[in-house]
Amino acid sequence: MIQRIQSVLLVFVLVGIILMFIFPVATYSLEDVAGTKMKTELNLFPKESPSQINQADYINPIYLPITATVLGILTLIIIFMYRNRILQIRMIAVAVLINLAYIALVFFLAVDGYAKILQEQFKTSVHISYFVGTYIPLVTIALLIWAQNAVKKDERKVRSADRLR
Repeated sequence: MIQRIQSVLLVFVLVGIILMFIFPVATYSLEDVAGTKMKTELNLFPKESPSQINQADYINPIYLPITATVLGILTLIIIFMYRNRILQIRMIAVAVLINLAYIALVFFLAVDGYAKILQEQFKTSVHISYFVGTYIPLVTIALLIWAQNAVKKDERKVRSADRLR
């Protein structure tokens, strides 16, 4: 049944994953030695090439959009697994692990790696501001766990009803 609460929660997760592609992950503010203030942002897909930042020094991390795409496809598949609740529970757990891996990649590799490249290139300090794209995966993890608990609750109800027959 598509109208179950866990299906609605999984659709919200899917919408959150789509929003991760729209909003930037982080914005960087820096000032070079000439006193010019610059701002750039880290997106899953680069929207524009900053004019003063050499893109040859920084290749957009391909692992972020790949991980987010795999997570989105997996969530879409999980939505339609409503007949096999046990497998749905396991696949939601896999989606949570992929989401945690995505968060680790964002915080430990992408955001810090880009900041280090900017610091080396401009020989100045870089101020990092985390944006909406950083916090959406945290919300999607909460929604995935909530959906998993709803599936478990449904499974308990079905087993209870089978026991009474």
